[in-house]
Amino acid sequence: MLRSSRCLWSSFLNPVGLQGHTAPVRRILVRSDACFSLGSQKQAVGLLKPAIRNSTHDVVRHITGVRSIATAVSASLAPDQRSVHVQWAEGGQDTFPAVWLRDSCQCERCFHPATKSRTLLLANMDTSIAIKGVEVTPDNLVQLTWPDGHVSSFDADWLKFRSFKEEDLLKRRKHFRVQPLMWGSDLLKKLPTVDFGQVLTDDQALYDLLHNVASVGLVLVQNTPTSTGQCKRLAQRIAYVRKTNCGEDFTISTKVGASKDGRLGLHVDLPYYDQTPGIKAIHCIVQCQGDGGVSQFVDGFNVAREIKDIDPQAFQLLTTVLLDFSSIGERAYKFHITFRKPIIGINKYGEVDNISYNDQVRPYTLNIPVENVKPFYAALKLFNKTMYSPKYLVTYKMKAGDMVVFNNNRILTGCTGLHGVQSDQRHLEGVFMDWDEAFSRLRVLQQDLGITEYS
Repeated sequence: MLRSSRCLWSSFLNPVGLQGHTAPVRRILVRSDACFSLGSQKQAVGLLKPAIRNSTHDVVRHITGVRSIATAVSASLAPDQRSVHVQWAEGGQDTFPAVWLRDSCQCERCFHPATKSRTLLLANMDTSIAIKGVEVTPDNLVQLTWPDGHVSSFDADWLKFRSFKEEDLLKRRKHFRVQPLMWGSDLLKKLPTVDFGQVLTDDQALYDLLHNVASVGLVLVQNTPTSTGQCKRLAQRIAYVRKTNCGEDFTISTKVGASKDGRLGLHVDLPYYDQTPGIKAIHCIVQCQGDGGVSQFVDGFNVAREIKDIDPQAFQLLTTVLLDFSSIGERAYKFHITFRKPIIGINKYGEVDNISYNDQVRPYTLNIPVENVKPFYAALKLFNKTMYSPKYLVTYKMKAGDMVVFNNNRILTGCTGLHGVQSDQRHLEGVFMDWDEAFSRLRVLQQDLGITEYS
């Protein structure tokens, strides 16, 4: 199994795959929706591509003080004075509109350095503003003078990062997410693994854990104390527990299950929430003997990719038919939670960014014409068949002291049956967390650890 370890960071580092046995699967993370482009991903099953992990220039420039990476040779005004053309020493030219430059002024009158927020209000800005003058200073600043005498100065690399060219727009979009490493059944041989004690005390180990959950989607945490409350300790090390209808935490035992023998079908949890919890941690306190109680894990993004490739019509149904997922009962409180969403969620770029498969809370009402019912069930069956395929299914029987942390918007989990197991022979505990807080913690760790590489 792949174990996290310290390593020396160079200024530029090639992406690292999961093929090694000692190198940590980590790089830079600033924002992630944990999604992938179905139009461009053609990975073979089980092949884990290197992640593209970038750091936005804002974080690097303002937090770690990295030197400029772009040099402005000259700057000139357009004939109407409503845009600036900047020539770069590295080659090429970029055009920046005057209205955007005025709105982006970084001086202390227009930008609050402590809160890192804009103080210039749009109500006080002329959207037809022209520029009076422009020059490149010896210290690599593009300096503008406005008609009212106000002066705005921009680091050349600050501007370069914000280029309006199409290829730079695409590059910048990738800066805000970690590319997922899709996997199949061979993941068990190279599963990212970390020690619980190190995660609680070592910031680098915590960074590795969070980054691997964002990229691979699944991490095994070993040597966890076999007492209750350990998932909460991990969550509080990151930020805090996401409370749900289960309360702050939940217990899984042989007397609690979705079927009489304890078998639980592959699923993601709580799809009936508008904002489904993004991260789930499960801790094995006591494990049953024998063959039962084996955990199952599947990369839902890889399943979606396969369906897109082999049956586009099924994929279209799974991404457009909205299901009324719901849960009614009483645990931490009396609840009736419901939300409408598709099995496969895609963003505006056509990329898969969440999976909501769960037979246990799938609705009995379908909001589709009668002629679409059979095709929809065929698509559902294809999804089910694909995720249970041996080439995608990872099985692992957790030992007492194991904890798994995974992306609940991506990884489907299940459990084999528990025939003949007594109610006191298996005890698991879990918590949920939110991605917003996890990514926030990851960025802070990136800054504190001085991780400044660019991909």
